[in-house]
Order: sequence, then structure tokens, then C-alpha cells
Amino acid sequence: MKSLNVRYEELERKEQQLMAQLEAVQKEKAGIAEQRNEKSKQTRHLVSLAEEKTAGTTKEKHMMKIAATKLNNIVDQWTKIQSFFI
Repeated sequence: MKSLNVRYEELERKEQQLMAQLEAVQKEKAGIAEQRNEKSKQTRHLVSLAEEKTAGTTKEKHMMKIAATKLNNIVDQWTKIQSFFI
């Protein structure tokens, strides 16, 4: 039978090993959490850029439609004016 002191020292060493393992696991977990957070930020940024691009494209299409309508109105007016002189 082992003496109590020997068994106590074994348990102390085992506790230190387990604490070191726990610390390593916690560091790895923190690193993964940081990577997930960074990836989430990048995803939000990419979504924001895509939304801005879509909004810009929609605005450009709308502006082109307005410009085309105005140009068509001018062409129609010019045609009417020309018809008075013919």
C-alpha cells in the first residue's frame, strides 16, 4: 500500500497536468471563437457590400429609365415642332 504522501503527490501532479490541458483547451477554444467572430464580421461586411451594390444598381437603372423617358419626351416634342414647319 502506498503511503498517503506518495498518493497525494501523484494526485498533485495529475492535477497540474489536467490544469495544463484545461488551459490549452481554453486557449484553443478562445482562438476558435476569435476566428468565428472575424468570419462573422467578414460575412456581415460582404453582405453589406452586396446590398450597397444592389441598391446602386437599382438606382442606376431607375435613373436610366428617367433619362430615357425625358429623352423620349424631348424627341416627341421636337417631332411635333418639326411637323408645324412642314
